[in-house]
Amino acid sequence: MTQIFRILAKEPRVLKKLQAEIDEFCSEGKELTVHTTTNLTYLNAVINEALRLCNPLPTGVYAGTYPQGVEVAGKFIPGNVQVMVPHMAIMTDERYFSKGWEFIPERWTEEWSEGVKERKAFIPFGYGVHSCVGKQLALNEMRLTIAMVVKEFDIVLGNSYDEATWEDEWKDRAVLQIGKLWVHFVNRE
Repeated sequence: MTQIFRILAKEPRVLKKLQAEIDEFCSEGKELTVHTTTNLTYLNAVINEALRLCNPLPTGVYAGTYPQGVEVAGKFIPGNVQVMVPHMAIMTDERYFSKGWEFIPERWTEEWSEGVKERKAFIPFGYGVHSCVGKQLALNEMRLTIAMVVKEFDIVLGNSYDEATWEDEWKDRAVLQIGKLWVHFVNRE
C-alpha cells in the first residue's frame, strides 16, 4: 500500500480525481465500508493500475509445466519443469497494456479508449491454482484504507524523496521489500 501512496503523491491529478469520487460518494450520506468501496470505479482503477506497476511479487511465482510439456511462443518446454511467470514483464508489455510503463488508472474505466488489450495479462495475484488465497482480503483492505486516507488527507512527496534512491532500495526477495518512503499526509482543507 505504501507504493500506492507514493504514486498518489507523484500524480496529483490522480489524487484529486480519486478524492472527488470519494467526496461525491460521502456527500450522498454514504459511509465508507468494505462493502461500499467495492463499487467505486476510480478507486478500483487506481488500485488495479498500482498493482500492475508495483506488484508485491514483481518477478512472479513458480509454476510447473504439464507432464506432457507445453509450447509457449513457439518454444517447447518439457514436462514437469518449474517455470517462472514474471509479473512485471507481462503487466508492462505493450502488447497487453498501451503505454505499459505509465500510470494511467483510466485504462480500467470507460474513459480511455485504448483500455486494457488483454485482461488475462493482469495477474497481480497470480492465476489459476497459483492464485493468492488472500486476494479478496487484500483488495478489501486496500480499498477501504486508501478511501479513508484520501478522504482526509492530501499526500505529497517529502523534501528528502528521491526517485532513483527509492528504486535502488527495492529488493526482490520473493516478496518485494522497498526502502524508506518520504511522503507527508496533509489535512485537506
